[in-house]
Amino acid sequence: MNKEDNIVSIVMPTYNRGYIIKNAIQSVIDQTYKNWELIIVDDGSTDETEDVVAQFRDTRISYQKCVGNRGANHARNIGINLSQGKLIAFIDSDNVWKVDKLKKQVAVMKTASADVGVVYCAFERINNKERVYIPDRGMSLSARKKIFCQHCFAIIP
Repeated sequence: MNKEDNIVSIVMPTYNRGYIIKNAIQSVIDQTYKNWELIIVDDGSTDETEDVVAQFRDTRISYQKCVGNRGANHARNIGINLSQGKLIAFIDSDNVWKVDKLKKQVAVMKTASADVGVVYCAFERINNKERVYIPDRGMSLSARKKIFCQHCFAIIP
């Protein structure tokens, strides 16, 4: 399958996140970079997740429901296999993106040398009381690597 150069395929694994997934989906829709597809892979939810997703009528959003619960990495791999774009982005169903996240990351990827395969960014953590924690941007390289590795996942063909 030929992948499209300018489209970003966004993969969102989810499991029983009907109470919060709407925020994640809306943050993708609100992106200033508009050439994307959102592939939501439901890992066998038993709550209202599917009904919440169905409320969105954007043709760039697709929904795939799996039988059983095999974990987020399995769901991500399904999303990758369904993707149409050369660039892949991941968002968890309990996360929200700032409106220019994709625009900035696509710009970096388009100007990066050929040996760059991953772009990531800082994050703000919001607790259940909606308090924002912004990690120190002056973190050492080893601390940033540790955070990156803790938030990575396996892609198994």
